[in-house]
Amino acid sequence: MVVGERSQVAQVTDDTVSLCASCGGDTSPVGATCAACGRDWRLDGRYQLVRRLGHGAWGTTFEAVRLEDGARVALKELLVRRLEDFKTHDLFKREASVLEMLEHRGIPRYYDDFTAGEGRQVGLYLVTELIDGVTLEAEMKVRRHSQLDVIAIGRELCEVLTYLHGLAPPVVHRDIKPSNVMRRATGSLAQGLVLIDFGAVKESVRSADDGGSTVAGTFGYMPPEQLAGRATPASDLYALGVLMVALMARKPASAMLDDANRLNWQEHLPAGTPLADGLRDILGDVLELDPTMRLADAQ
Repeated sequence: MVVGERSQVAQVTDDTVSLCASCGGDTSPVGATCAACGRDWRLDGRYQLVRRLGHGAWGTTFEAVRLEDGARVALKELLVRRLEDFKTHDLFKREASVLEMLEHRGIPRYYDDFTAGEGRQVGLYLVTELIDGVTLEAEMKVRRHSQLDVIAIGRELCEVLTYLHGLAPPVVHRDIKPSNVMRRATGSLAQGLVLIDFGAVKESVRSADDGGSTVAGTFGYMPPEQLAGRATPASDLYALGVLMVALMARKPASAMLDDANRLNWQEHLPAGTPLADGLRDILGDVLELDPTMRLADAQ
């Protein structure tokens, strides 16, 4: 898009614009102007905000429309005024730079990242593929996953991890959990999984003597070395093992920890459904607390 096109009124894809990028409220446009605040309802002159998909401690994700071609996208926003330190800013920029270089059917496609807004509304934005589907966390609330289900899920996510960990340097996700895995609406129970939210991603694996790195992830899914800031590909495999157990138990990891914060996973599986030997062995190998004893290779 050339600079001169920014001043033109973009074609609205719906009868109404759900959210104004300037004031944040619901609005109906008058040309490029929000009827409520009188300012431009478009984000960076290029995006129509449709609805909020999720909201965290420091960021909001929207469904949006790219006005240039009508494509529906996911748009993550980080308002600068909500930054508590530069660490959050760095993680956001790192997510954008890592996603830009990735290409795999099990990872959302990167489209764009930019800075937009004025004053207190200045924000960082990341635009990616909009995944039409549900998270495994939502799926877990309405059905119990069988052993065959979790084996299929584990196999498919291992394909994604084989790709990530095989890059040079390896990419470690650091936050694998049911809410960060989506199943495409067109997928079956054996396919269509997408690993989302690369906000905690680690681009390289540090050596054991370099002081570690920032701790990121979700308590209960992180192995001990990740809590110490030393995430490796084996750390992602531990989290994948916890995810598989959580799906069968229909419980979050935090609900399966004992008083010493250890995951006694076999105690939380459905009564009367003993694990197949192969699945028990795999889970035992990936849930080893000692990373040197744990399976270290997704393949």
